Amino acid sequence: MLLLDQMLPGMTGLELLSRLRAHGLACPVLMITALQDPSFDRCAVEAGADAVLGKPFEVDRLLAWVSQRLPQML
Repeated sequence: MLLLDQMLPGMTGLELLSRLRAHGLACPVLMITALQDPSFDRCAVEAGADAVLGKPFEVDRLLAWVSQRLPQML
């Protein structure tokens, strides 16, 4: 499981996600971003994100996403 922020030093989260997926990363990915742009959400899913969570967010939403996917990984 990978929680990936869009704003990273040196590259964007989308760039990193694209590279990781190209190298075979198969785990669930949640993109976290302060961007409030539906087109970003579409781009993130096209790059391989399973979901996008906008900042600020309720911790319960993050925990719900993790708890839904954790059993699939075990």
